[in-house]
Amino acid sequence: MTATRKNVVIVNGSPRKMGNSAMFAERLKKDLMSAGVTSVQIFSPVTHDFRFCMGCERCIKAGECVHTDDMETLAAALDAADALIWLCPLYFGTVPAQLKVIIDRFQLLWARNVLAGEDKGIRSDCTRPALAYYISAKDDPFGTEQREAAALLPLRYASNTAGFALTEHYALVGPEKPGDIRKPELATKLADAIQLATDNIAQQESSAVTNSPLATPTATIKVLQTFDLYTKKRLGQHFLVDDNVIGRILDAADLNKDDQVLEIGPGIGVLTLALLKQAEQVLALEYDSQLVEVLEHTAGSDSKLTIINEDALNIPSIMLPFLPTKLVANLPYQVAATNVLDCFEYLPSVQQATVMVQREVAQRMAAHPGSKAYGAYSAKLQLLAQPTGSFPVSRNSFLPPPRVDSTVITLTRHKVTENLVRDIAHYREVAALIDICFANRRKTILNNLRAADIDIEVAHFALEKTEIDSIARAETLAPKDFVALLDAFRQI
Repeated sequence: MTATRKNVVIVNGSPRKMGNSAMFAERLKKDLMSAGVTSVQIFSPVTHDFRFCMGCERCIKAGECVHTDDMETLAAALDAADALIWLCPLYFGTVPAQLKVIIDRFQLLWARNVLAGEDKGIRSDCTRPALAYYISAKDDPFGTEQREAAALLPLRYASNTAGFALTEHYALVGPEKPGDIRKPELATKLADAIQLATDNIAQQESSAVTNSPLATPTATIKVLQTFDLYTKKRLGQHFLVDDNVIGRILDAADLNKDDQVLEIGPGIGVLTLALLKQAEQVLALEYDSQLVEVLEHTAGSDSKLTIINEDALNIPSIMLPFLPTKLVANLPYQVAATNVLDCFEYLPSVQQATVMVQREVAQRMAAHPGSKAYGAYSAKLQLLAQPTGSFPVSRNSFLPPPRVDSTVITLTRHKVTENLVRDIAHYREVAALIDICFANRRKTILNNLRAADIDIEVAHFALEKTEIDSIARAETLAPKDFVALLDAFRQI
């Protein structure tokens, strides 16, 4: 095994508080370190409800967890690991929610299927790089004829499987005989397999990346660790690590050499590096001062990039160094809707936005009148722009995977000849009327107008003039209907 630093996490999946699996985990850790693995962490479910802790002697002897429910430590360790060795992963029984962090962090498709009741055996591959399993089970689903134990590596990470026997889905790393489970040679084979897998992954990642060199889990983790931000940022942010998604964003944005791009929330620069290849200039608006330092390191030397340490919620008052023509961003989800509307309202130079947002936000942006997702926000945004395309993004495209679904949506500002509003002042008047009409979604438009102290006879007249039923609700009206209603009020 080469001298490359390797971090391994061992998860003891056995439900027993004490016993052979715990002792074997400690022995395997020692043997792996002797075989050249740099760091080995053990997590053991030493309580009946599977709360994990670092599997220390104190816990094992006590027969219970003497730590807190340390899922954050487990999640951080899994995110940074090069390989996972899971002892007894076929034992599920009543699997608690805590175990899902393992499945999500390493994207174990087969385990997810078992939890969902869709598959009783291991039939599908994982998607997380550098994954090794140690299987110990009486019932062998792999056809390896190993009744006591088998160590397995997914074939996709073992293209050169010299010295390893092959099964349909996995390379059999060892042991060759049941008794070999307790021999140090097993750890050496596992260490070699981990090295082989990570070497192959590095080659695959480097050959697959064409848009952004940071769009891989390995590259992203390395940057975060370099700046001591890994554990700090993991809990609140999800980093895009799929270069194919970056490519689809660029295609949707349809950039040319004259485009001045605004990027909100660039983070460590995964998308930024790709934008710099295609746009004339990129203006990156980053609120987190620590990430500004990272971005200056990863992309700041490019003369086409301008970085501003500012909250994008201040767009209405920010003095920008140039007028952007397009917004392209993986937006902070909690403020994404506001950011997009502000850009179209306060930055008339922005002609198009291609943004990654939470799926539900994208649905609101593109919603049609009468649909459940259609509301005041939909109507106001569609006064200025129209949705022209979208595509879903898998949770597995992020590190760590988020708990929500994502969508990339493109919005294009209305052409002058198709404008529903004459100018920004007119837009704001219509937007104010929309807010009044949607003030109470369950009320009719007439009742909402009356609640806003608008004379009932005047309201009746305006609704009749625009042929809007007085018992209709606001969600049934298209943006152009609100424009017509405002014009009717003005004529009274």
